[in-house]
Amino acid sequence: YAPITTRAGAIGVVEILNRGRGEFSPDDAAYVEEACRLTAGALNFLASLDDERSTNMSTVERLTALYDISRVFSSTLELSELLPIMAEKIRDILQAGACNIWLVESETNELKFAQQAGEDPSTDQSARIPMGEGFLGQVANLGAARLVESAEDEPLLEERRQAGGDFELRTLMCAPLLKEETV
Repeated sequence: YAPITTRAGAIGVVEILNRGRGEFSPDDAAYVEEACRLTAGALNFLASLDDERSTNMSTVERLTALYDISRVFSSTLELSELLPIMAEKIRDILQAGACNIWLVESETNELKFAQQAGEDPSTDQSARIPMGEGFLGQVANLGAARLVESAEDEPLLEERRQAGGDFELRTLMCAPLLKEETV
């Protein structure tokens, strides 16, 4: 028996039975071990190629989706038509449970809920958030994207997690919509 090991650990075993002439020798065992080492190297290489191919396909798919979004943006002048398409496309590209779009209302200096694609019971569709307050208000105020890998660890999302009832807010990304470097 000789294991086939990769960086991730053993991925298999080579078993060789019944030598045609006589018994297996220590040289035979050394040969099988070396063959398994080379096989593992080739398997690591193939796994890397598969990962790279998958990453490249994902990149191509995302670029294609961004191109599609830009075509949609240029095909309509109505915000009411654009927002649902934009939210749905972003949700699809990122394979997310939901995508919400908030727009700044200049008269009140608040973020106003504008569109949702998917299911997010933690958001009230009549919601307004003052600029600089809470998680979304801070992202808008700073004008920089944020990634929260664990929503449970983000105190600014506590109220939102509670508002969702049985809905579990696990992770989220948030990026400002900028117009000439202004949210």
